[in-house]
Amino acid sequence: NATARESLARFSGIVASFILAVSRAVRAAHPRCAIVWGGWHPSLFAAECLDEPSIDVVVIGQGEETFREVVARLAAGSPVGGCAGTLVRERTGEVVASAARPLRDLNELPRHDYSLIDVNKYFRLKRARQIDYISSQGCRFRCAFCADPAVFSRAWTGLQPERIADEVAALQRSYGMADLAYAARGTAQRVIAHPAAPLTRIDTELSGYYLLAFERSADDG
Repeated sequence: NATARESLARFSGIVASFILAVSRAVRAAHPRCAIVWGGWHPSLFAAECLDEPSIDVVVIGQGEETFREVVARLAAGSPVGGCAGTLVRERTGEVVASAARPLRDLNELPRHDYSLIDVNKYFRLKRARQIDYISSQGCRFRCAFCADPAVFSRAWTGLQPERIADEVAALQRSYGMADLAYAARGTAQRVIAHPAAPLTRIDTELSGYYLLAFERSADDG
């Protein structure tokens, strides 16, 4: 079984050649390390991802609860196969598919902890004091060009406008961002009008994506 390993490597996002190269390098250096992939590409092509020998587990769809359970199972030395929302290759080579995990209401999940990363380093690399913020997952529509219907089965969940406004205001106070690249479906206009959101103007609006501008205080530098 894919049980506890020496360590854990987790990759999420759009699959690129460098992520595959890193996975293979981790496998070569740490043969017993559990390597978990998640994100758009693995959710759409989970079986194809497991054709790659360096990958042990694929998290499909919303990953917050699934990945936490995967980590807990590995830490306890329990099999990962059977964890809802995953596709797992056992050490025997058998691929174990599990039931899909229902989409969890985002309002029931904790806020992202930005203190775990160096936010100012991201600002320097982006050459802008800008934070990306996505307040919903999934979509009710079924556009043929979009991955959402396949990944989320046309389900949708979004943060309440009050929570979004509070989080955005807290991010601005903590990091003095000048812009927020905000993507959402269904809540944007209410958030923009919310008194807790310290907006000064909306620079652009295009198909649910907004670039929101903020005043920076003298303390932000």
